[in-house]
Amino acid sequence: MAEQVLIKNVDLSWITITSEDAQVMIVRESLTKYLSNTLIFSTFEVKYGALPIIGVLFNMDSSGVPDEKYGFYVSNNS
Repeated sequence: MAEQVLIKNVDLSWITITSEDAQVMIVRESLTKYLSNTLIFSTFEVKYGALPIIGVLFNMDSSGVPDEKYGFYVSNNS
């Protein structure tokens, strides 16, 4: 996975993310954008909303700089 899912003011809890593979690799160097002013870069970030249901095992590779790179970042959500 070389994309980011950035959600703001949207409820996506009705969506389920699955994969045919047992595990999906996250390309860490592709995490380049953020919603919050925290300089935290994540694969899935949600602010004032809800993440989809995640039925996948993600594993982050070692590409790029590891500082402040995460799988999930959630703030101000119900």
